[in-house]
Amino acid sequence: MLGIKKEDELKLGTIALIAIFMLSTVAVYMGGYFSGSGENAPEQITSSFTGLAHANASIASWDPSLYIIGGGERLSEKIKQLKGEGLILYDTKTSDGRLIMLTSTDEIVRVSQEIEAAGATAYSDATIYTGNPLQVTDGQGKIVEIEGQNLKQRMIPVLSEGEKFPAEFQVQVVNSKIYAYGEILAVPDGPFSAIATPINATVLSYSLNILIPWEQRGKNYSTLSNSLSGATINYTPKSYVTFNPPLARETLVALSAQKPAYALSIQSSIMAVSPKFFEKETIVQEFEALGISPVFPDSVLSIFPGNGTQITSAAASAAFEKEFENTPAQITPAYVLELTLPKYLEHEGKNYSIGEGRKIELISQIPPVDEGAVELQFRSIGAMVVDLSAGKYASAPELEGEVINIDDLIEQISQNQTNENSGSESGEDGSETISGEPKNLSEITPPYTQEQINEIQSVFWEKAAGIVAYPPANSAEGNQTAPDGQ
Repeated sequence: MLGIKKEDELKLGTIALIAIFMLSTVAVYMGGYFSGSGENAPEQITSSFTGLAHANASIASWDPSLYIIGGGERLSEKIKQLKGEGLILYDTKTSDGRLIMLTSTDEIVRVSQEIEAAGATAYSDATIYTGNPLQVTDGQGKIVEIEGQNLKQRMIPVLSEGEKFPAEFQVQVVNSKIYAYGEILAVPDGPFSAIATPINATVLSYSLNILIPWEQRGKNYSTLSNSLSGATINYTPKSYVTFNPPLARETLVALSAQKPAYALSIQSSIMAVSPKFFEKETIVQEFEALGISPVFPDSVLSIFPGNGTQITSAAASAAFEKEFENTPAQITPAYVLELTLPKYLEHEGKNYSIGEGRKIELISQIPPVDEGAVELQFRSIGAMVVDLSAGKYASAPELEGEVINIDDLIEQISQNQTNENSGSESGEDGSETISGEPKNLSEITPPYTQEQINEIQSVFWEKAAGIVAYPPANSAEGNQTAPDGQ
């Protein structure tokens, strides 16, 4: 047996741990993010452990050098512009991009955003203060407080000097100080929500979706194409039920041991059911006896019109009802839209950057409209959006909570006619023309006949898709048929 002192054993063990930790972080460094160690190795090691640090960090300072990756002619033009504004002292080309020296770090976040908009990415070396004390969770789940330190990391400048942010990172702690550390990851703020007006909206595809009740999912719906010329039918039955909340462990074990004949497999949140079993009430009764309410998802049948053909929801509904008489169905249009988003989102008076030309896809029940807007959910690090998802696409007034009545819209038309005919008291045939304050069309005397009123309302139903609400059932228009596609 080798004669090694106890304190030497501790040193060797610690050095081995540090070596393993540092090797695991080399790959991060090669990616341009890891910054090295915090302290030099002490001669006398009294304690050592690895853990996860939770910091209330802040940007102490930025290096004025920017390392630019990517870019082309647009980047060259942008650099020329920023030089003209006095923000760039000089720049030089490198093997994989450019190196830029700023005159000051005061505008480093803005310069970084401008470079990103030009199709490149900027990195700089940040000095990050961890806050004091710094909490570290060790391998046993115990929280240990150590002295806060300044750490270095190369990163995209999305935070200004002095700006605080929550962060997490792996650390090697020796003698209550950080000896080595991994990538410092900012914990995003949010989620936030915002309403944005797309720069452009494009229809990628269009279909009519029919929701098929769970117990009716087994029919051969592909025959519907026989009644809809040129259409493609896409249908996948959902032969499963879900559980919300998930099944308790004891219940799952019991069901797995004595699986119902119709069940192919059972998990805590879902049960696969035989595609030939359609008796919904049987499942309901058996599971409700256990205090469980299963959820039966509708299957979706999608109708895609052929090239150069149009299929209205009225035509699809008529064909479906003729082919499958006893199957209730709800038909909704589905537009796959590609939206080009603006460069910034606004939330509570603060602008958040999502980059130039950012696009997002979503499914909408309406096509692009003139005042179209989209609900967005996002998380951010500083002023940069790092996680983005789309919600509903509709008209801006609808998303902003405005209630627009069909009569109000029609009055706008009558107002236009009022302006055209202002000053006239009677028509050539002696009939009264519109003058003065705009009125509801139903109260206007000729030249607006009832037939014309119906036509105008029909046009509005068609053109104001997604903007107006259907009239209430007890209104004069309550029995009116909504235009196709609504």
